[in-house]
Amino acid sequence: MRQTVFAAAFGLTLLLGAPAHAQTAEAEVLGVQVARTIFQAISFDKLIAKEIGGTTDAFGDIKSRPEWNRYLVEAMQEEVRHDLPLFETMFGRALAKDMTVEELRAGATLLADPALQAMIKQAAEGGPEPADRPSRETERLAATSAGRSFLTKLTKIEERLEPLQDEFAVELVPGAFRRFADKAEAGEAARRQGQPPTVK
Repeated sequence: MRQTVFAAAFGLTLLLGAPAHAQTAEAEVLGVQVARTIFQAISFDKLIAKEIGGTTDAFGDIKSRPEWNRYLVEAMQEEVRHDLPLFETMFGRALAKDMTVEELRAGATLLADPALQAMIKQAAEGGPEPADRPSRETERLAATSAGRSFLTKLTKIEERLEPLQDEFAVELVPGAFRRFADKAEAGEAARRQGQPPTVK
């Protein structure tokens, strides 16, 4: 089960696209519920800070503005938080197209288990493996036809991510750059007044 959860978490900063089952209102609601449950387990702030604010300096060539990398980290974090409901909806709708209502019902219950939430978090963010095991009810549900099918389909997320990477970037990047520009301009205004630039 751990490998299955890892595969599901691997691409969750992107979006899933897939054709298949006819979409119903119930399936869409369940799909969004599943997507939200998955996203809630992941600290995107930490992932962004690690990716952009770690060893990488996006503005390393501009030595006079060391604060710009911090501006970019905060801008990306803020934009992801702003866009997250939309990403949940997009991801959930894609799940609803690819899964049956029965599979989504099982998935919504499976992924709500605190042990699976911890697995998703660990897979996405690293750190020690969680010690807690899924409950017996979760393990029994995972062994059902709908549970097995849901988990199996989640392992194939990576195959469907690449076609929608551009869609994700189109939604995220412009807003993040606007936020960065606002922060950089505010920093320059503070600099002109002899004040230290700060991240807001």
